[in-house]
Amino acid sequence: MAAQSIVVNTDKIAHELVEGEVIIINLETGAYYHLVDAGVEAWQAIERNVTREQFVQAMASRCAGESGAAVAAVNAFLDELIREEIVVLRPGGDGAAGPLQLEGAGEKLPLESLRLSKHTNMSDLLLLDPIHDVDEQGWPSQRPAPSG
Repeated sequence: MAAQSIVVNTDKIAHELVEGEVIIINLETGAYYHLVDAGVEAWQAIERNVTREQFVQAMASRCAGESGAAVAAVNAFLDELIREEIVVLRPGGDGAAGPLQLEGAGEKLPLESLRLSKHTNMSDLLLLDPIHDVDEQGWPSQRPAPSG
């Protein structure tokens, strides 16, 4: 099976690192997410368009706990990012660069901090787009609800 690269789904999401926390907004649903601790390191690795194998190995080695449990948790975290359409897997990335070297060294990260926190309480507000959705009614103007 060919290697697959993890790619941030920039067609649907906006993201930024703010005060040690990654904030991610789904521009189609208005859901927003945040990552802290191990999640921040994971996001920084993902931004490097690494392969799934590189990502899982590197993150599992950075997290505290038994190796098998860490690999399972990292895979579950990545699968959740894919389900939420925050990242996509694309063919390519043969892993020729070798193992992924993460910047954070030293103390192991708590495995439970590798978690995607999802919030939908502001989705209606986040879907109001003052730049693109202004029409004869003025702002704010609500987009039609996404189908599906």
